[in-house]
Amino acid sequence: MQFQEAVRLFGQINFKIGNKITLLTNTVNTDICDNNLNGSENIILNDYKNLFTSNPAITVTYHATLGDAQNGTNTISPNQTITAPKAFYLRFVSGTECPNTGMINLALKSPKKSEQLRDLVVCSTEKVILDPGTGGFTSYKWSTGATTQTILTGAGSYYVDLGFNGCVYRQYVNVTTAQAPIITSINVTGTTANINVTGGTPPYQYSLNGIDYQTSNTFTNLTRGVHTVHVWEETAVCL
Repeated sequence: MQFQEAVRLFGQINFKIGNKITLLTNTVNTDICDNNLNGSENIILNDYKNLFTSNPAITVTYHATLGDAQNGTNTISPNQTITAPKAFYLRFVSGTECPNTGMINLALKSPKKSEQLRDLVVCSTEKVILDPGTGGFTSYKWSTGATTQTILTGAGSYYVDLGFNGCVYRQYVNVTTAQAPIITSINVTGTTANINVTGGTPPYQYSLNGIDYQTSNTFTNLTRGVHTVHVWEETAVCL
């Protein structure tokens, strides 16, 4: 009969509690401006990582719940659309420290556009005042560099950055030159002259002295000599 001796080997495992990743903060509260005034705004959560840590070796994933962030499950895309206040949870992972979690609270704020600032049509030499109005705006910054509520300008394309509710809305406005009426021909029969005009925006006004205007393009009982015809449209006086 043979006997075998059982040999038991014993070892030791040492557990050490590591430190969590040190974060600059665990909670970030920030506002998002609805730049297009459409009730939503697209964001990239990666843009907020530096608010929690400046260490490039730390990786981050995004989650809809704190439990998912703590367990590292159910990650979501960093590209999100905000339509109402919303919280996102972040899981930070490092090769040398224990994971840590953070939270971003996002609130959607609405800027404001001017209802009275509209495109204008002016004569080629005319200046106009562009005025968005008060409307509760806290700041104005024009494409011309002006920071006043109003600017005096001629034809061109402009924009103004309107400050409101902690947001800035960029509103564009165009000032275009009106096409002046052009006298294409004058038909004279005896002492009567008919003025033919194109361009501009009818109805036209006609005058022989530049002071007294009439809606008819026909002048009668003209005297002999040279006459000067003035034509202008009711929407813009461009002589």
